[in-house]
Order: sequence, then C-alpha cells, then structure tokens
Amino acid sequence: MTSILISPGFGAGWSTWNTNYDPTQQAYMLTHGRTIEAIRMGEELTTKHWDAFEEDWKYHFGDEYVPYEGGFFDLVIREVDGPFIVEEYDGSESLRVADAVDWWYPYAGSVRKRV
Repeated sequence: MTSILISPGFGAGWSTWNTNYDPTQQAYMLTHGRTIEAIRMGEELTTKHWDAFEEDWKYHFGDEYVPYEGGFFDLVIREVDGPFIVEEYDGSESLRVADAVDWWYPYAGSVRKRV
C-alpha cells in the first residue's frame, strides 16, 4: 500500500491545483513523507508543516517555483494499491482507483470489464 495525500475539502485542491509540475514533482506532493508522518501523529497541519514542506521542496527542486499552498492544511491520507487518479471538483479532491472503475470495451460487444 502507498500513502497518498489528498485535500477533500472544498475551496482548493492540493496536487490538482499544482499541475504545472513534472510527474516527479507531482509524485513528491502526493507522497511527502514529513507531511504524512505529521498527519499520522495526529497533528493539525499548520504553517510549521508548510514551512517544512517548502524547505524540502526547495532542497529537491530549487526555489524557482514553489507549489500553491491551497489545500495543504486540509490534507488527509488515503492508502492505494495500484494505479489511481486524483480527481477534483470545486477544490475537493478524491481518489479513483483502477480496480473500482468499470471500463467499457466497445469492440467486445459493448461488454464492460473490470480492470
């Protein structure tokens, strides 16, 4: 299982509102270890945690672009095992995992199959 950070509250997404980064940076946002650890310890995310994330980000990627902090303070952990998509509506992020999706195969007699 992999721990993923999403922001389920309305207003601003986390990784979905920071889409102008490469896949390595997106993965970093979704799996930032110190943020996951703080949430697991029951800590409410504060500017102290944002500063830690920003410090880590600048160490790994430089300080030319730092992600928008919207959604950061509402992050929660979701566990995934396999492919997933983070979806967003009005700032509220949710996960869609591949095994929970009915995929339609139009050339298979319109039969739907689960991946």
